[in-house]
Amino acid sequence: MLAQPHETLVRACALLLTPNQEFKEWLKTAVLSENLFPASIDIMIDEEALYNHSVAFITPVFHGQEELTDFMDKHYEFIFNSLLLAWPFSMAAWKHSPSRQGLGELFDAAYYFYLVNMLNTQEGSTKEAACSVTTIRPKRACFEWIHQAGIDELEDLALDLLRKFGVALLTPSFQSAEEESLFIQEHCRRIWEIGLRCYCEDESLWPQERTYEKLLEWFDCVTCYPVVDLTQMRFSKKAA
Repeated sequence: MLAQPHETLVRACALLLTPNQEFKEWLKTAVLSENLFPASIDIMIDEEALYNHSVAFITPVFHGQEELTDFMDKHYEFIFNSLLLAWPFSMAAWKHSPSRQGLGELFDAAYYFYLVNMLNTQEGSTKEAACSVTTIRPKRACFEWIHQAGIDELEDLALDLLRKFGVALLTPSFQSAEEESLFIQEHCRRIWEIGLRCYCEDESLWPQERTYEKLLEWFDCVTCYPVVDLTQMRFSKKAA
């Protein structure tokens, strides 16, 4: 289990749904035929571009897989429609039926247990200020440090799975990539602490060099929007 960051935690979690390669194949055949994108779409939409089209859902804190599954089942149609509205084409272009199978085939899910408030609002409410969700995902350098630091409980965790156990930050709604980069630079020290403390509480084991440049070597800091707040929704209990 990951260590809890000593930061201003929001009583919520972040669920990221990212279009995958199957989605890309559908995009090329179903949407390109409607002349919504140029013929170079195959070059334009790579893995990074797909991740940048993730939709972030802020969810209640669930106590176990059953609660999460019940919540997803109850609000599935709303979640599915939110994903479609994030793309610049009509829902009529969608060739897959709105089913759980279609969602699982076309989108990869990552669930971030820790959501840290980096907004200027005291409660971190998405209603008080426009916001984004910035994910802090470990890269190869961080993965190697975890093993060198001797964190036994993560010994057998593969990098691709580890990247789904990072931290999500509630961040301002950035107007440009430059504005996002400046924010990361200004809060570099705090982001380092948030990212490292998830895996190791012992600060003596942390890398000494914690600059902005080194941060980008250790972590992917990617901002996802739109952000859909689901915290006011409630999950249903299955009948006994």
